Amino acid sequence: AKAAPAKAAPAKAAPAPKAAASSPIEQLDAALVFQSYVAGFVPTAADAAAYAAYKDADVSKLPNVARWLTHIASFTPTEQAAWGGAAATPAALRVPAPKPGKLPPKPVEEAAPAAAAEEDGDDEEFDFGEEEEE
Repeated sequence: AKAAPAKAAPAKAAPAPKAAASSPIEQLDAALVFQSYVAGFVPTAADAAAYAAYKDADVSKLPNVARWLTHIASFTPTEQAAWGGAAATPAALRVPAPKPGKLPPKPVEEAAPAAAAEEDGDDEEFDFGEEEEE
């Protein structure tokens, strides 16, 4: 009699993806992964307004908001009142959050001047003595 074929162990299911940020504070936590402030990389009136709304919220599961709240609390009310509107943040400084599973593109590195000299074939040494004619 033939032995019954061994059953393969069931494949492990991939972990369920995190649910999309749904509440405004969860959306803020997701945005603060890629930027320091609500509207980008400088504090604005939007940070002061969000701080007033969320300063007493339970942020135990929102590490980016927790960090941001601690940082915003370090500014005096006078400093916060001096912050301009969100429009004051230059568009070039605002970074959209990448799609889940995608990393932002790496910045293009400029070639070092020494590397550029090697690439153009100019490896001539300078001799300040006599000139040689070709």
